[in-house]
Amino acid sequence: MNNIKINFFENYRKVNVTDNILEDLKIDQLLYIREINVLEYLTDDIQVLDKRNKLLYDISFIVGFYELLSYVVQQLLYISDMIKKQSIIDQSERSLYSIKQLETYFDIIDRMSNFYCEHKNDFTSEDFSQLFEKIFQISKSTEYDKLKKGVSKIMDEVASIKSISIGFNFDASLSPYEAGIISINKYYIESGNLIDRLLRLDLTSNYMSMAPIIPAKRQCKPDEFEMLELSIYSAINKIFKKQLRQWEPEINSYIAAKLNFLIEISPYLNFILKLAQIQNYMKEHGLKLCKPIFHPKEEKVFNAKNLYNPILALNLEDSGTPVIKNDFEFDENGMIYILQGPNNGGKSVFLTSICICQIFAQLGMLVPASSLELSPADGIFIHIQKYQTLNQNGKLADECVKISSMFSNMTEYSICFFDEAFSSTDASGALELSKNVLESLSYLKIRSVFNTHIHELTACADKINLENTGAKIDFITAQIISDERRTYRMERQRSENTSYAQSIARKLGITFESLTHKKNTIQKENEYNEK
Repeated sequence: MNNIKINFFENYRKVNVTDNILEDLKIDQLLYIREINVLEYLTDDIQVLDKRNKLLYDISFIVGFYELLSYVVQQLLYISDMIKKQSIIDQSERSLYSIKQLETYFDIIDRMSNFYCEHKNDFTSEDFSQLFEKIFQISKSTEYDKLKKGVSKIMDEVASIKSISIGFNFDASLSPYEAGIISINKYYIESGNLIDRLLRLDLTSNYMSMAPIIPAKRQCKPDEFEMLELSIYSAINKIFKKQLRQWEPEINSYIAAKLNFLIEISPYLNFILKLAQIQNYMKEHGLKLCKPIFHPKEEKVFNAKNLYNPILALNLEDSGTPVIKNDFEFDENGMIYILQGPNNGGKSVFLTSICICQIFAQLGMLVPASSLELSPADGIFIHIQKYQTLNQNGKLADECVKISSMFSNMTEYSICFFDEAFSSTDASGALELSKNVLESLSYLKIRSVFNTHIHELTACADKINLENTGAKIDFITAQIISDERRTYRMERQRSENTSYAQSIARKLGITFESLTHKKNTIQKENEYNEK
């Protein structure tokens, strides 16, 4: 049994990301996991990612597995809470908590062992197979059977306790100054009232309340209920003190040697469970997902078919409007893309779709595309123009600090995204800053997508491609059918290098003709009236 290794403890390389990347991509609520920073689990280790894919597959497709794992994680959290309580109570009062803790472990082990017997051949994940095999062997050991029977006997005696009678002594001002346990009862106290007892002439009954019984947990604040619970366990502990103390060293030793590993892996189990929950949620809402195929990071592969933004797809679900899907690929002729096109043409959505796919894949999840082959990145960075700033030097200074920080953390195997960088400054300044960024990306051979309205960058990119031996820059353009219609389709081609401002002006009525038409009309009407 001790030779079985649980691989959940494997160290994996973590991935650098920009601050607030989940918020910038608007996937922070979708990937929210209580008490877990999901970004801590991003990795570029392909073996770890393949294992996670198999873990998620088993949870999703083995009947009853999701429900079992949900229960196990919930019970392990309960044990963790008990361990915290043990740390704040007196040493002599910890025995009962050890018994309750072990009893909960027994429940977990029995359920997992029974599940393993039924589904042993269904596992595709080696990690889950090893985990459940270890649990199964624990459940069949003589030591386990001995402890389980002993604990069952003690808990049967504890379970026979139905109520505790507590008495108080009061001074002349009716202030309680002494308290104690009168009796441990094998009967429940009945709910009643003083009139009821008078009518029954039953003033001596110890098992009827003189006021209606109310739920303690509902009426108490959490800290008050916790103190009440500790006091009751303390009282029970004293009654079984001798018997419990004989067992406690053996119980604690067994838990430490055989069962503590479950608490250690519980955060990871919770993480995997939540990923499965997120995937199931997206599938239930009709989102098509696929399993990514990984390539070594040195190959810098990203080849997606029909990728889309899952948040947009979820938002469009009620309207019945289908989300537009696009293909995207990094290759030797395009490791850096200048993304251009009209406003509201879907460029930002397309850019974030690529980034979201990269993050999902490097968590071990299925991705929103019909197919995806990619190389894990050792860093995922995004810069999105913000309209608020805390920098006293203004928005541009804020941008420059953030972009400079991104470059200091990027390597050749990182991937980065820029959404309308430097739009807070004048056209000539934005052009110069953008050109410097693109030239640096090319020189450092960093995969990137640069969404911009600066059409003059096209000529700059051509010059960089000619003079620089680094990564090649190519172009993607958001397509339009006419001045009024966006297709949200992205094509790998140069834009026409013309501004879309004229079409926007015509659409919104900010042209010379429209602005002067009304005034000219009024003037003509006045001239007519004067005549």
